[in-house]
Amino acid sequence: MQVTPLPDAASFLAAAAPVLERDTGANNLPLGIAQQLVDRPDTYPEAFFWVAADSDRVVGAAMRTPPYPAILADPLSDGVIDAFVAAFVDGQPDLPGITANEPWASRFADAWTAATGAP
Repeated sequence: MQVTPLPDAASFLAAAAPVLERDTGANNLPLGIAQQLVDRPDTYPEAFFWVAADSDRVVGAAMRTPPYPAILADPLSDGVIDAFVAAFVDGQPDLPGITANEPWASRFADAWTAATGAP
């Protein structure tokens, strides 16, 4: 599984649409924050966006506006959790936490702790 960073909120919304729009109620937080950043890019000083793809199919989406935790959309595949943990260990080692629906939040936290030793 490949995790790809995206340059901005508009690219994120376009690329992550298959994941985000599958259940807009469950994914309202990343949808809302990303749309806010499209409308008002200066809302947060920094913003990071990623999608996870299995072959050519996007199956996961995540974003972060430091210093806040990363936000994980409900993934379409269980492998998304491990892919994002691996990407964040390398690219976001100061990650203070994850915001996600259950069971994804617990699965991410368990995998993060296993990979880093941090709670």
